[in-house]
Amino acid sequence: MRLIIPGVLLSIPVLNWLWPLPLPMTVRLVVGVFFVIAAFYHQWCRLSSGSVLAPEMPRIIVILFNWAFGALLFLTVLQLATDLVSLVIAAINWQPPRINPAMRVTVGAIAALLSAIGVHNALRVPPVRDVHVELPGLGKGFDGYTILQLSDLHLTTLFPAKWAAAVVRGPMQQRLISSSSAVILSMVPLPSGGLMSPPLQSCEQKTAFSRFRVITSIFSTTAPG
Repeated sequence: MRLIIPGVLLSIPVLNWLWPLPLPMTVRLVVGVFFVIAAFYHQWCRLSSGSVLAPEMPRIIVILFNWAFGALLFLTVLQLATDLVSLVIAAINWQPPRINPAMRVTVGAIAALLSAIGVHNALRVPPVRDVHVELPGLGKGFDGYTILQLSDLHLTTLFPAKWAAAVVRGPMQQRLISSSSAVILSMVPLPSGGLMSPPLQSCEQKTAFSRFRVITSIFSTTAPG
């Protein structure tokens, strides 16, 4: 399974998109190597931290990897759709299927753009969603009681202390903060075979969350690691 996904991500973009383009062989080889590196992104994550979910690499490298991996996914889907449409048109016209090189370049540009938009949206500070709940019979002391729910933050080197501080900077006057599931995923292997959070990174992120001014308490449940 570890090789099936990278294999699919490589076969279609390389054979159906890159190879038919009228490019010099050197350019094809360079782009092909780039595709291979991007397709095995999760394996690079495993090598860096022992987990495919916690890339321990410089933030800019993680961003570029996510963009390239996403672009490959979009390119695979878009190229398959283009091939299907060309086959239908060829069957209707009773002629061999043909795809203009300009169309392939357009498909590649759209895939890169969609991936960039996705990465940008993933990196932005999520907006706060207000939900008002009315509970009959609740004591007057709980009138206007506010609860902040945080879930699946998955803090890694991709989301440093500055991002974590921005998440908590807005809703800082809450009566109760509920944090569930994974908070910090940054891990490094220990000689004993276990995993631990890197001291600097996780301390910075925890310090950001300690800036909450909570009147009642913080309730947290974390996912088993």
